[in-house]
Amino acid sequence: MPNNATPLISVIVPVYNAEDYLRYCIDSILQQSYTNLEVILVDDGAKDSSPAICDEYATQDSRVTVIHQENGGIAKAQNTGLDAAHGEYIAFSDNDDILNRRNIEYLLHALQSQTVFCKSLRLLGSKLGRNTEARYFNEANWCRLYKRELWDGLRFPEGHYAQDIRMAGPLYARMGKVADIDCVLYYW
Repeated sequence: MPNNATPLISVIVPVYNAEDYLRYCIDSILQQSYTNLEVILVDDGAKDSSPAICDEYATQDSRVTVIHQENGGIAKAQNTGLDAAHGEYIAFSDNDDILNRRNIEYLLHALQSQTVFCKSLRLLGSKLGRNTEARYFNEANWCRLYKRELWDGLRFPEGHYAQDIRMAGPLYARMGKVADIDCVLYYW
């Protein structure tokens, strides 16, 4: 286990016209059982009351940072969040989704204590003609917790649909191991 048992975790939320759902999302993050969080709300030029909702949360909880920018799409908003993040680990949430109360706690515990999957197992499986990674690999970036250094020099391609799918390959190529836990931690 790392020396720092309670590292700072940055949760990045791109926000765009989500006034009907945004409070549920932010509340689910702020009410996590794991509390050493930095919540980065990136207002991507929303036209509804979402920017005001973000600002309201920032005045109520010191863990919340709001960045307002002109609309540039989800990839640009996620990149802005990555550039502002200070955490040792990075997580993402869509602005209309809800995290299970133990989402961050369980994901962090899995990364700190489990060695469920490793590249050598994948390579061995490939040699044997077996798919040893189907359960563990997924292209979505929500309900994931990444070590910050995985993102060094990597940013989402802006202006593309399914930006997280485009990042999956470069991210997985940098990973030495991936931990998977079998429980529902994210609701979309």
